[in-house]
Amino acid sequence: MKKSLLFLLVFAAFPFLVSAQNSEAVLQAEEAKEPVYEMYTVQKPPVFSGGQQELMKYLFQNVKIPDEAKECSSRRLVVGFTVQRDGTIKDVAALRDNCKILNEENKRVFEGMPAWQPGVKDGLVVAVHYILPMVLSLE
Repeated sequence: MKKSLLFLLVFAAFPFLVSAQNSEAVLQAEEAKEPVYEMYTVQKPPVFSGGQQELMKYLFQNVKIPDEAKECSSRRLVVGFTVQRDGTIKDVAALRDNCKILNEENKRVFEGMPAWQPGVKDGLVVAVHYILPMVLSLE
């Protein structure tokens, strides 16, 4: 079966998704004990190295959808993760838990991502909780 992957970032739903998440602006990272800011509270949010187009390219090249995923009722995913001060990705989690197989694959891909450009708040590099809504489709 020929598999192809189409990623669409759902920016129209972004304000709804953000408000549906933790209402506090600062999350406390359990391991580092340093503040983790929500992406809408920083002056400069984290950016994937190379920008949005490179992020799409990375996801397209690295997500491998298993055959079992065709049993999933929805391919809409919302992935949350923390971009650390050094740009590394931590705490990857499915914020919309609708398909265990797809959630596991996305976690694998996000945890293996190259470093991002970290967020900036008040002139300081900070850890930022990032939310990325996606739609996957098989053709």
